[in-house]
Amino acid sequence: MNKNILKINRALILALSIRVLTISTISVLALSFSQRVLADENILQELVGAAQKHDDQLLIAKAQFEAAKGQAAQALAPVLPQIRASSQQSQNAYPNGEQPDATTTTSRVEFSQTLYEPAKYRAYSAAKARAEQFGYRYGAAQSSLFTRLLGQYLDILTEEDNLRTVRAQRDRLNEQLKVVRARVSSGTRSAVDLAEITASAALSESQYELSRITLRSFYEGLSASINFEIKNLPPIRKNLKLQPLENDDPAYWLEIALEKNLALLAAKAEVKAAKEDVKISNRGHIPTFDLFATYSQTETSASSAFTPTESTVVGVRFNVPIYIGGQVFSGVKVAKARLDEAQRRLHLTEVELRTVLPSVVRRIKQGEHFIDASKGALDARAAVVAQTEVRYSIGAADITDLLLSYERLYDSERSYYSSLYSHIKNYAEFYVRIGGLDEDVLNRLYSIGDFENFDPNTPVY
Repeated sequence: MNKNILKINRALILALSIRVLTISTISVLALSFSQRVLADENILQELVGAAQKHDDQLLIAKAQFEAAKGQAAQALAPVLPQIRASSQQSQNAYPNGEQPDATTTTSRVEFSQTLYEPAKYRAYSAAKARAEQFGYRYGAAQSSLFTRLLGQYLDILTEEDNLRTVRAQRDRLNEQLKVVRARVSSGTRSAVDLAEITASAALSESQYELSRITLRSFYEGLSASINFEIKNLPPIRKNLKLQPLENDDPAYWLEIALEKNLALLAAKAEVKAAKEDVKISNRGHIPTFDLFATYSQTETSASSAFTPTESTVVGVRFNVPIYIGGQVFSGVKVAKARLDEAQRRLHLTEVELRTVLPSVVRRIKQGEHFIDASKGALDARAAVVAQTEVRYSIGAADITDLLLSYERLYDSERSYYSSLYSHIKNYAEFYVRIGGLDEDVLNRLYSIGDFENFDPNTPVY
C-alpha cells in the first residue's frame, strides 16, 4: 500500500493518534479524561478523547478493521510453504504363533509449496484489499466522530449566545420597564409606552425560557455522546481567526481529494477486492501446480529381526479441473454482480466529492468576507444603540426606537457568531474531504475556547 495514500494526519485521531494506517499495524494512543476535563485548555481534545471510548460507530469500524487484518493473515497462509511431521507406530499380533509378532514405526516429513494456483493468491489479494477498505473506513469513522462532536460543541455555543443575548435583552427591558412606569406615573411617558415595553418584556421572558430548555437538551445530547455529564463549555475565542486557504482554486483541492479522500480510497479498495473475487470464482477452470517432497523412515522389528527402510519422494503435482458442477458459473455471476455494485458505489462517491468539495471551498472564501461584514455591522449597531439611549434619555426618541435598536444589536451579535461557527464547520469539513484535518487547523480548533472568567461548575442554562 502506498504510504503517501495511507498516511492519516494526526488531525483525524479524535483523541487517538494514528501514525500510519497499514494492514498490519495501527498505533492508538488514548487521551486521559479527568473530572477537570472542562477546565483543560484543549477542550475539544478531551471531549473527543472521552467519546472515542463509547462511540459505537467508531468501535464497530475498529472491530471490522481488526477482523479484516486477521482475514488477510489467514488468506496469506495457503501460499506459504507447508511443512508437516508425523510419526506412527503399529503392532501386528498373529494368532497361534504362526508368525512372530511385528512392530512397525513410521516417521514422515512432508513439504509442499504452491507453485501456481491463482485462486490462493487472489484470495490473499482480495483479503488485503478489504483490510485497506476497512482501514480507510476506520479513519473516516474517526473523522466523523470529530466533526460530529465539533458540530455539537458549536451548536451549544450558538445557543449559549442566543441565551445570553435574550437574557441581556430581558434584563434591559425589565430595567426599562421600571423607568417607564415611574415616568408614566409622573406623566412624562404615555401608557402606550408602558404597554409596549411590558409586552416586549413578556415575550423576551418566554424566549429566554425556550432557549434555556433548548440549551439544556443540547448539553444532555453531548453528555450522552461522551458518557460524561457536561454542564458548561467555554465560549469561542473573540480573536479566533483561521488561516486562509493557500489556494482558492477548487480544482486544485479536488485533485488532492481524489488521491486522499478516505471514503474514495475505501471505495477503490472495495472495487479491487471485488475484481479479485471475480477471478477467484473462475478457479474451476484453471489448472494448478504444487511442489511437494516427502521423506519417510520405517522400522519393522519381528522377534530378533530388524528391518529399516527409507524413502524420499520429490515431485510436482499437476491438477486439471474437469467438471466440478454448476457452482463455478453461479459463483462468477454473483461475483460480477458484486463488482458492478462496488463500481457504482465508487462512482457515486466520486461524483459526490466532485460536487461538494468545490462548494465547500467557495463557502470558506465567502465565510471570510461574511465574518468581516458581520463584525462591521455589529460594531455599527452597537454605536447606534449608544446614540439611541442618549436620545431616549432626553426625549428625542421613543421607546419603540430604543427597543428596535436593542433587537438589531442582538441580531447582529448572533449573526456574527453564527457566521464564525459556520466557518469553523466548513474548515473541518474541507480538511476531512481532502483526506485529513490539517494539524495547524486542528490545534486552533482544539483551543477555540476562551477561558477567561470561565467557571466549568456553573451551568449556563
